Amino acid sequence: AFATAACLGLFCAFASAAWADRVDGEWCDATGLRVVIQGDAIVTPGGATARGSNRRHVFTYDAPSGEALAGHVRFQQHNDDLMRSTSDDSAQERDWRRCRPVS
Repeated sequence: AFATAACLGLFCAFASAAWADRVDGEWCDATGLRVVIQGDAIVTPGGATARGSNRRHVFTYDAPSGEALAGHVRFQQHNDDLMRSTSDDSAQERDWRRCRPVS
C-alpha cells in the first residue's frame, strides 16, 4: 500500500510540473488584457478565437484586425508564471503572468 501511494504521489507531482511547463493556460498582463491558449487555439484580448502555432514554450498567431495586439504576435514562455509577447505594432515586449482567480 505504501509503494502504491508513493508511486501515485510521484505521478501527480510530475503531471503538475508537466502542465506548468507549457504555454497553455490563461494569461493576464498588467493593463488587464487576457488571453487563453489551448493547443493551437487562442482567445485573443478582444475575445476573438484564432488559430496559431503552439510549440510548448512559444505560441504565434496572426491577430484579427482591431485587436489590442496587431499583426503577427509571438508569445515566449520564460518560466511557469511568466511569458512575454511581441507584435508587429510594437517592438517593446509585454509581460504576461498566469491569471489568478479573485476570491
